[in-house]
Amino acid sequence: MPHVKRHFLSSLLLGLGCTIVAFTSRAECQILLSDPQINYAETTRGELLSRPGNSLAANELQIGADRELDITVNCASQTAITLRFAGPVTAGRQYLFGESGRVSLVLHDVSIDDRPALIASSGSPAASQPFTAGEVLHFWQQGQPASGTTLRGKVTLSA
Repeated sequence: MPHVKRHFLSSLLLGLGCTIVAFTSRAECQILLSDPQINYAETTRGELLSRPGNSLAANELQIGADRELDITVNCASQTAITLRFAGPVTAGRQYLFGESGRVSLVLHDVSIDDRPALIASSGSPAASQPFTAGEVLHFWQQGQPASGTTLRGKVTLSA
């Protein structure tokens, strides 16, 4: 594998001790989020159980409604952008939320330089892809790896 100089670009604190990291082969980039901190607020067990879909018999409780963030990656020059979400992982390669909860993140509605892009990790390119522990998201336009200066998309968080 050729040596690629990677720049740590920016991170997102979610109150989970996790970060979204962008890697590029040659440009410096900055990650911007519409809301860099997600706060689910203190919630009692009774409040969790009263939410639709939650019950005493459930193995997991939904903490609240899905949250959607806008993500923008701005690079100083044209480059191939890749994204990875880094954070504590559960045994099932999902992300840890608190002591025993899980959170999932899905990237979707991506464009690079205002042109729609597909997202791929270990599978075929698609319109949306989950951030999965150990996987890097790559972007495709017109059947080939995409490059550009500005990536825009949405991240949906489910906890």
